[in-house]
Amino acid sequence: MSVTIRTVAEEADVSPATVSRVFNDTAPVDPTTRERILEAADRLGYVPNATARSLSLDATHTFGVLLPFLTGEYFPEVIRGLDQTARTHDRLLMLSSSHHSSEGLCRALSSMNGRIDGLVLMLPQLDPSAYEKHLPEDVPAVLLNSSSEGHDLSVLSIDNHEGGRLATRHLIECGHERIGIITGDPATQETHERLAGYRAALRTAGLPACEEWVVEGDFHRPSGEAGARTLLDATPPPTALFASNDYMAMGAIRALQADGQAVPEDVAVVGFDDLPCAEHFSPALTTIDARMVDLGTEAITLLMELEDDPSPDRRVERLDPALVVRGSCGAAGGPS
Repeated sequence: MSVTIRTVAEEADVSPATVSRVFNDTAPVDPTTRERILEAADRLGYVPNATARSLSLDATHTFGVLLPFLTGEYFPEVIRGLDQTARTHDRLLMLSSSHHSSEGLCRALSSMNGRIDGLVLMLPQLDPSAYEKHLPEDVPAVLLNSSSEGHDLSVLSIDNHEGGRLATRHLIECGHERIGIITGDPATQETHERLAGYRAALRTAGLPACEEWVVEGDFHRPSGEAGARTLLDATPPPTALFASNDYMAMGAIRALQADGQAVPEDVAVVGFDDLPCAEHFSPALTTIDARMVDLGTEAITLLMELEDDPSPDRRVERLDPALVVRGSCGAAGGPS
């Protein structure tokens, strides 16, 4: 088996990007670390790929980023992680939006062709197999929060199944047995994974998974309002609900309050994402931290590793979500 930058990195207990900086001399490396890397390379018999090195030194030092939208609170947080990490490595970002359309995707990719060294894509409503052939040749790409099935691209995502399970389990631990869910856009992988996590938590607790308590949303606030009204009309209505993102959770809370329901006293609510506004909502929103900034940070790190090691093996990695307890769920100790 050939020795790659990744092999040397594992031997020296450093990142592939650090090994690349030593052999390409593209950024300073601590002398002790540098020596450890060179010794590891010598032991393993590593020989730098001259062609890859030449291409690397001829790079544009720019990464393309293609997101569904550049507005709201979710995407700017991801961009913040991307930008902070890219600047650390003296890289620039070229940003564009697909607006959830194949036409927008192709137009953006065409404009980036030949101008970027790597590509980060978050296209949850588009099937990767449909656009994989349109990606620039010989440019590493990382998909964010996409399915890992049916294509050969590297994928980085939050563990949506675990997040859905954590949210639902928390409501169960708060004493609720009738728990509803407002799902997200059915065209996205994360919607199905969060719903599966919700059902898994109910199943583990031996609680009913009543289909009347499963209401479809679209990740936008009005669908959260409509979903909450639908759940209030159920027989019997749930005493708690998990909304598949914070925007829908906030919409649900406003609809519940307008109906005279107190949150969390009458109906407890948990969201997903932990948007910056979540802690300032009233009541402060209990939610799942979707690691938005970390998603951007890890995407750039993974992209640099793929750039430094052009092996055909793709990477599929998941970030662990975390429960953030505030006032909307009624748990002791959560701020109101």
